[in-house]
Amino acid sequence: MRKSLIVGAVVALLAVVALGAQVGGSGAKHSTKAKLYGQAGTNVTATYLKMKKDGQKFRSFRVKVKHGESSQNYGVYVNGELVGAFSTNTAGNGKFELRSPAFINGNSSCEPIPPDFPALDTGDVISVGPACGVMFCCDDPQPQKYKCSGVGENEFGAKATVSYLEKFDDGELNRCFKVMISGAAPDEAFDIFVDGFFAGTAFADAEGDAEFKLDNNSIPDDFPSLVSGTVVEVGSISVTLTCMTEEDEDDDSSDDASSDDDDTSSDDASSDDDASSDDSDDDSDGDDSNADDDSNDDGDDDDGSNDDDGSDDDDGSS
Repeated sequence: MRKSLIVGAVVALLAVVALGAQVGGSGAKHSTKAKLYGQAGTNVTATYLKMKKDGQKFRSFRVKVKHGESSQNYGVYVNGELVGAFSTNTAGNGKFELRSPAFINGNSSCEPIPPDFPALDTGDVISVGPACGVMFCCDDPQPQKYKCSGVGENEFGAKATVSYLEKFDDGELNRCFKVMISGAAPDEAFDIFVDGFFAGTAFADAEGDAEFKLDNNSIPDDFPSLVSGTVVEVGSISVTLTCMTEEDEDDDSSDDASSDDDDTSSDDASSDDDASSDDSDDDSDGDDSNADDDSNDDGDDDDGSNDDDGSDDDDGSS
């Protein structure tokens, strides 16, 4: 009996050691993603991945444009800093990637990632041409929020409070834009522009109050992600936004966004999940074969590519 117990304990210990080796083999992984908004009909995504592969540090930052402008040059900005540029083909598709030099292996579609390139996390802002988006961590099981707000007043005493929220929860991205107006003249009309984009018109009621809201059911794809410094014009009132990220908590703006889920928003987020999970799946097994496969291709499909939106990866970036 005692011998059986000892044998059982040894087997269990060996199983735990083997499991630990298996889990640790691929190294800790950190991945973020963003869906960029602001260009109608164009699918723009950005992904960042950091992990260890075969004992080496592996980092990748990738931007993909599908159905954009034909033969267009795009600058890629991270938090307002230019990190590179690329061009689309005649079909409006293109790709840009920075990757750890050890994993490029002659792949002409990748450039070396600079040593001082930041580790991207929730709240980092990516801009590509007119499109802009916010990074969210793929590895955090908790809801993540990116919030912008600002207040302005005109010479007649009318006041506008502007709020914008992006909430990433369980693979779904929800957006909400709201303008609250007070102190206006009855029936006064306020045209609302976001950095020149016409969002709509709000009309004051008999008390001089008005509310304008865009949520997942009504916010268009060409409505940009808002960032610190974005100027919202509400009639003659100018409001400059400041933005921040924060842990999930109950507040009015989060209720607005989280309660307005729809299939379109879920599809957008799910397609991003596909892109991000392709990146992660390629690299999470701790095996160099995937990196080698990427480096040996023609540059059209170096990320596993039937990814972002379920279509073939015909970005033609070669």
